[in-house]
Amino acid sequence: MHLAEQRSGSGARDSPARTGAAARDRAAAGTGAGHREGPRARRYRGGMTEDAVPPEEFARRVFAAQPFTRFLGAELVSAAPGAAEIRLANRPDLRQQHGFVHGGVLSYLADNALTFAGGLALGGDALTAEFKVNYVRPATGSVLAARADAVATSRRQAVCRCEVWSLEEDGEETLVAVAQGTIVSARTPDSGPSS
Repeated sequence: MHLAEQRSGSGARDSPARTGAAARDRAAAGTGAGHREGPRARRYRGGMTEDAVPPEEFARRVFAAQPFTRFLGAELVSAAPGAAEIRLANRPDLRQQHGFVHGGVLSYLADNALTFAGGLALGGDALTAEFKVNYVRPATGSVLAARADAVATSRRQAVCRCEVWSLEEDGEETLVAVAQGTIVSARTPDSGPSS
Protein backbone atom coordinates (compact mmCIF):
# COMPACT_ATOMS: atom_id res chain seq x y z
CA MET A 1 0.00 0.00 0.00
CA HIS A 2 1.39 3.42 -0.86
CA LEU A 3 1.74 6.13 1.79
CA ALA A 4 -0.79 8.26 -0.08
CA GLU A 5 -3.33 5.45 0.25
CA GLN A 6 -2.78 5.31 4.03
CA ARG A 7 -3.85 8.91 4.55
CA SER A 8 -7.24 10.46 4.24
CA GLY A 9 -7.81 13.93 2.83
CA SER A 10 -7.20 15.48 6.28
CA GLY A 11 -3.83 13.76 6.60
CA ALA A 12 -5.03 11.33 9.29
CA ARG A 13 -4.12 7.68 8.91
CA ASP A 14 -6.86 5.27 7.95
CA SER A 15 -7.36 2.35 10.31
CA PRO A 16 -5.40 -0.84 9.45
CA ALA A 17 -8.70 -2.68 8.99
CA ARG A 18 -9.91 -0.09 6.44
CA THR A 19 -6.67 0.02 4.47
CA GLY A 20 -6.44 -3.79 4.44
CA ALA A 21 -10.02 -4.09 3.17
CA ALA A 22 -9.34 -1.50 0.47
CA ALA A 23 -6.25 -3.41 -0.67
CA ARG A 24 -8.24 -6.66 -0.80
CA ASP A 25 -10.92 -4.89 -2.86
CA ARG A 26 -8.27 -3.53 -5.24
CA ALA A 27 -6.67 -6.98 -5.48
CA ALA A 28 -10.00 -8.59 -6.30
CA ALA A 29 -10.59 -5.96 -8.98
CA GLY A 30 -7.03 -6.29 -10.33
CA THR A 31 -6.11 -2.63 -9.69
CA GLY A 32 -3.98 -0.64 -7.27
CA ALA A 33 -0.73 -1.42 -5.52
CA GLY A 34 0.72 -4.79 -6.43
CA HIS A 35 -1.13 -4.99 -9.75
CA ARG A 36 1.18 -5.65 -12.68
CA GLU A 37 0.77 -5.37 -16.37
CA GLY A 38 2.37 -8.02 -18.53
CA PRO A 39 1.96 -11.68 -19.43
CA ARG A 40 1.60 -13.06 -15.89
CA ALA A 41 -0.88 -10.38 -14.84
CA ARG A 42 -3.07 -11.15 -17.86
CA ARG A 43 -3.72 -14.62 -16.46
CA TYR A 44 -6.28 -13.08 -14.12
CA ARG A 45 -7.99 -10.87 -16.68
CA GLY A 46 -10.20 -13.83 -17.53
CA GLY A 47 -10.45 -14.78 -13.85
CA MET A 48 -8.29 -17.92 -14.08
CA THR A 49 -4.96 -19.07 -12.64
CA GLU A 50 -2.18 -20.50 -14.80
CA ASP A 51 -4.00 -23.85 -14.45
CA ALA A 52 -7.24 -22.40 -15.92
CA VAL A 53 -8.96 -22.46 -12.53
CA PRO A 54 -10.56 -19.40 -10.89
CA PRO A 55 -8.14 -18.02 -8.26
CA GLU A 56 -10.38 -18.62 -5.22
CA GLU A 57 -11.11 -22.21 -6.29
CA PHE A 58 -7.37 -22.82 -6.85
CA ALA A 59 -6.62 -21.41 -3.37
CA ARG A 60 -9.29 -23.56 -1.73
CA ARG A 61 -7.87 -26.70 -3.40
CA VAL A 62 -4.34 -25.91 -2.21
CA PHE A 63 -5.59 -25.04 1.29
CA ALA A 64 -7.53 -28.32 1.54
CA ALA A 65 -4.40 -30.25 0.47
CA GLN A 66 -2.32 -28.97 3.44
CA PRO A 67 -2.23 -31.63 6.18
CA PHE A 68 -0.98 -29.20 8.86
CA THR A 69 -3.77 -26.75 8.04
CA ARG A 70 -6.34 -29.52 8.41
CA PHE A 71 -4.72 -30.57 11.69
CA LEU A 72 -5.05 -27.03 13.09
CA GLY A 73 -8.59 -26.57 11.72
CA ALA A 74 -7.87 -23.27 9.94
CA GLU A 75 -10.37 -21.78 7.48
CA LEU A 76 -9.62 -19.89 4.27
CA VAL A 77 -12.19 -17.08 4.54
CA SER A 78 -11.29 -15.24 1.33
CA ALA A 79 -8.72 -15.39 -1.44
CA ALA A 80 -8.19 -13.21 -4.50
CA PRO A 81 -5.15 -12.22 -6.56
CA GLY A 82 -3.00 -10.33 -4.06
CA ALA A 83 -5.16 -10.86 -0.94
CA ALA A 84 -6.10 -13.61 1.50
CA GLU A 85 -7.70 -14.06 4.90
CA ILE A 86 -7.30 -17.14 7.08
CA ARG A 87 -9.08 -17.72 10.40
CA LEU A 88 -8.53 -20.13 13.25
CA ALA A 89 -10.61 -20.67 16.38
CA ASN A 90 -8.69 -20.18 19.61
CA ARG A 91 -8.71 -23.29 21.78
CA PRO A 92 -6.72 -24.51 24.82
CA ASP A 93 -4.32 -26.77 22.87
CA LEU A 94 -3.07 -23.74 20.85
CA ARG A 95 -2.00 -21.78 23.94
CA GLN A 96 1.32 -21.43 25.72
CA GLN A 97 1.91 -21.54 29.49
CA HIS A 98 0.55 -18.00 30.12
CA GLY A 99 -2.77 -18.74 28.40
CA PHE A 100 -2.03 -16.74 25.22
CA VAL A 101 -2.11 -18.26 21.74
CA HIS A 102 1.37 -19.64 21.03
CA GLY A 103 3.60 -17.53 18.77
CA GLY A 104 4.08 -20.52 16.47
CA VAL A 105 0.35 -20.55 15.74
CA LEU A 106 0.40 -16.81 14.93
CA SER A 107 3.46 -17.40 12.76
CA TYR A 108 1.68 -20.21 10.87
CA LEU A 109 -1.30 -17.95 10.19
CA ALA A 110 0.90 -15.09 8.96
CA ASP A 111 3.06 -17.37 6.79
CA ASN A 112 0.11 -19.10 5.14
CA ALA A 113 -1.84 -15.86 4.53
CA LEU A 114 1.28 -14.20 3.06
CA THR A 115 1.85 -17.16 0.74
CA PHE A 116 -1.74 -17.28 -0.50
CA ALA A 117 -1.84 -13.53 -1.17
CA GLY A 118 1.54 -13.60 -2.93
CA GLY A 119 0.95 -16.85 -4.79
CA LEU A 120 -2.34 -15.64 -6.22
CA ALA A 121 -0.72 -12.31 -7.16
CA LEU A 122 1.91 -14.33 -9.05
CA GLY A 123 -0.66 -16.48 -10.81
CA GLY A 124 -0.53 -19.81 -8.99
CA ASP A 125 1.53 -22.13 -6.83
CA ALA A 126 4.07 -20.40 -4.57
CA LEU A 127 6.44 -20.78 -1.62
CA THR A 128 7.62 -18.48 1.13
CA ALA A 129 11.23 -17.40 0.53
CA GLU A 130 11.41 -15.48 3.82
CA PHE A 131 9.25 -13.69 6.34
CA LYS A 132 9.50 -11.74 9.56
CA VAL A 133 6.87 -11.45 12.26
CA ASN A 134 6.49 -8.94 15.08
CA TYR A 135 4.27 -9.96 17.99
CA VAL A 136 2.63 -6.76 19.25
CA ARG A 137 0.09 -7.99 21.85
CA PRO A 138 -0.92 -11.29 23.43
CA ALA A 139 -3.59 -13.14 21.43
CA THR A 140 -6.55 -14.07 23.61
CA GLY A 141 -9.67 -13.67 21.44
CA SER A 142 -12.07 -16.41 20.44
CA VAL A 143 -10.89 -16.35 16.80
CA LEU A 144 -7.65 -15.31 15.09
CA ALA A 145 -7.70 -13.73 11.63
CA ALA A 146 -4.65 -13.29 9.39
CA ARG A 147 -5.24 -10.75 6.59
CA ALA A 148 -2.52 -10.46 3.95
CA ASP A 149 -2.05 -8.25 0.90
CA ALA A 150 0.57 -8.23 -1.85
CA VAL A 151 2.16 -4.78 -1.83
CA ALA A 152 4.66 -5.25 -4.68
CA THR A 153 5.00 -7.94 -7.30
CA SER A 154 7.46 -8.72 -10.04
CA ARG A 155 7.63 -11.59 -12.45
CA ARG A 156 9.08 -14.03 -9.92
CA GLN A 157 8.24 -12.70 -6.45
CA ALA A 158 5.69 -10.82 -4.38
CA VAL A 159 6.39 -8.82 -1.25
CA CYS A 160 3.42 -9.13 1.07
CA ARG A 161 2.25 -7.76 4.41
CA CYS A 162 0.02 -9.46 6.93
CA GLU A 163 -1.80 -8.38 10.07
CA VAL A 164 -2.97 -11.01 12.56
CA TRP A 165 -6.00 -9.96 14.59
CA SER A 166 -7.53 -11.40 17.75
CA LEU A 167 -11.34 -11.29 17.36
CA GLU A 168 -13.62 -11.19 20.37
CA GLU A 169 -17.16 -12.55 20.34
CA ASP A 170 -18.50 -8.98 20.72
CA GLY A 171 -16.83 -8.00 17.42
CA GLU A 172 -13.86 -6.17 18.92
CA GLU A 173 -10.59 -6.72 17.01
CA THR A 174 -7.10 -6.38 18.48
CA LEU A 175 -3.93 -6.38 16.37
CA VAL A 176 -1.62 -9.09 17.77
CA ALA A 177 1.06 -9.56 15.09
CA VAL A 178 2.39 -7.92 11.94
CA ALA A 179 4.42 -9.79 9.31
CA GLN A 180 6.11 -9.13 5.99
CA GLY A 181 7.42 -11.74 3.60
CA THR A 182 8.74 -12.50 0.15
CA ILE A 183 6.77 -15.08 -1.80
CA VAL A 184 8.22 -16.79 -4.88
CA SER A 185 6.63 -18.77 -7.66
CA ALA A 186 6.99 -22.52 -7.13
CA ARG A 187 7.37 -22.99 -10.87
CA THR A 188 10.27 -22.06 -13.04
CA PRO A 189 9.87 -21.14 -16.73
CA ASP A 190 11.51 -24.47 -17.69
CA SER A 191 9.66 -26.76 -15.28
CA GLY A 192 6.11 -26.47 -16.63
CA PRO A 193 3.19 -27.44 -14.39
CA SER A 194 4.15 -28.96 -11.05
CA SER A 195 2.63 -32.26 -10.00
